[in-house]
Amino acid sequence: GIKITPAGKLLQKKASQIINLENTARMEISGNQDHIQVTMCGEELLLAKYAIELTNKVSDIYPDTSFKYTTRNEAKSVVQKILNGEAHLGFTTSLPPKGLHSKKLAKIKFATCIAKNHPLYKLSNKPIHIDKLLEYPFVIPDKQILGKTKENQSVDGWRDDKFKRSIKFQASSIKVLESILASGQAIAYLPEYLIQDSGFTVLDIVGCPYFCEQFIYMICRDPKELGWLNQVW
Repeated sequence: GIKITPAGKLLQKKASQIINLENTARMEISGNQDHIQVTMCGEELLLAKYAIELTNKVSDIYPDTSFKYTTRNEAKSVVQKILNGEAHLGFTTSLPPKGLHSKKLAKIKFATCIAKNHPLYKLSNKPIHIDKLLEYPFVIPDKQILGKTKENQSVDGWRDDKFKRSIKFQASSIKVLESILASGQAIAYLPEYLIQDSGFTVLDIVGCPYFCEQFIYMICRDPKELGWLNQVW
């Protein structure tokens, strides 16, 4: 039942700013040779894709850097981590509120995909009508682990209100979802970058005008607070 007071929240923010200022001054004096620890938070998929890309950039400039990745499935939780100074950077599919700096990293489309051992694979070299697709079961997440979707979309961005699917599998993790998809037992609707990285086959679906898009944002309090961040922002 113990909660931090408004004064405590202010102190937490100020303390984070002081520590960041100290770290920046120390790094500038040492000529990028000092050790720093970078903390990033966000949805698991985004950390695995975009946080790792940023990790490589930071490591090139500051070789003696350690990294911590914290997964959060809700955008408001990511934002709160940044505001509290518990994380330097956040990755989210939701536009951040005023008061935070943001950088749009990518525009992502979703696509329908299968594994090579799925029955539809023999038809994957030509367009497949939506009615044919819906004869087969799908695997979907049981929560929004693929990022934020619109109000009229399902947790994976599909319009089940318009094209009702047979959902045979629900998974609480990306790894389990990918395993079910790889077994050939189900179809999935996933972000294109995840499909490409996993080696699944994208199907060209006709007869369905709906699709899901996401914007990927990197957020922080102020890149100027941190010398290292200002160089890669």
